[in-house]
Amino acid sequence: MSLRGAKRLAGVAALAVALSACGGAPQAGTSPAPPNLPPGGSTSSSTSSGTSEEPTSSESEEPTGSSAVSEPTETREAGHPDFDNDGTSGTGDGAATTCSSQNLSGSFTLQEGAGSTSGWIHVSNKSAETCTLWGDYPGVTMTNRDAEPSEAQYYNNLAPTPANINLLPGETAAAEVRWSNSEPCTSIVWEVNVTVLPEDAPLALEPKKQDGGPTTFGLCGGGAVHVGGFQRA
Repeated sequence: MSLRGAKRLAGVAALAVALSACGGAPQAGTSPAPPNLPPGGSTSSSTSSGTSEEPTSSESEEPTGSSAVSEPTETREAGHPDFDNDGTSGTGDGAATTCSSQNLSGSFTLQEGAGSTSGWIHVSNKSAETCTLWGDYPGVTMTNRDAEPSEAQYYNNLAPTPANINLLPGETAAAEVRWSNSEPCTSIVWEVNVTVLPEDAPLALEPKKQDGGPTTFGLCGGGAVHVGGFQRA
């Protein structure tokens, strides 16, 4: 073999070695495919960022007022001795006490009119504390000279209708009592007994004329006596 042929064979062998080395190495800029990856597929991996998800608004919000449970409140009717005139509680510091014969003074004054006579009951708070007249008609009993009940029928039908009235010390309330001047007259009245509470001791009131002098009067109109509720005087 000539020298030229030997050089040609050596060049061919060197080229073959270079080509085999290039075919077995990965191309630059590419990465090996992940193991077990199906053709055209993708992989998913769960990564932890070190933070937890915030709860949604429905999970984190506190109950609002509409869902909060409220305590039941106690209600009671006005016109009961546990209440003042406006229906609020009459117990506790500064609350009014009940007016009775123990803390009231009274008077009964005649006022003659055309065809009828009225007697005005006045009761005044003589105590040092406010007291309440509870909404009811006064109890009235007229008596004769022997302190016996007169022949009378009492009707609670005059205005105003009863209402609770708070009386400060020295304040007065009045109620009207009325009867007819027509015959027959059933008895002569010497005293009028008035109660402001059921089963309370009566205020024994001597009838007086408008000038303040004592008097008696004939109960006429068949003994029918009409009574009204208390009002401020």
